[in-house]
Amino acid sequence: MGDGVVSSEEAYIYWIETIGALVDDVDRKRTAGLDDRYRLVTRAGDRHGALEWTFYSTEGGIDGLDRLVSVAVVPESMELANVEFIFGGRLGDRSTVHVARSSLVKASGLDPFVGWLEDAVEQANTITKRDLSEAVEA
Repeated sequence: MGDGVVSSEEAYIYWIETIGALVDDVDRKRTAGLDDRYRLVTRAGDRHGALEWTFYSTEGGIDGLDRLVSVAVVPESMELANVEFIFGGRLGDRSTVHVARSSLVKASGLDPFVGWLEDAVEQANTITKRDLSEAVEA
């Protein structure tokens, strides 16, 4: 756009590319505490207006729990986005989901991204069967 105004679509594309590159790098290098159990199953999927990348683990080891870690992004502009790191667990029809971090982030302030994701992975890995208190909706 010639008048300096950035469209919502342009902002979404920018954040898809920016966060997508960070997530792909983490996935490729298996950093942020991700072990071989976690697989990237969603890349910039639309979830209630947020862009969402989700790592999911279906091999719960000795406890049998499936776990997830997601990054949800709602762009405000090319420079700002609301970013949430979400973690959860599931076993059968029981589950739990929590927000590990939620903040308004500048595009130039993403250096701690891997650490934020690592915190969410660590929290997901600490979920136990006792934490599963919500029934999964059918």
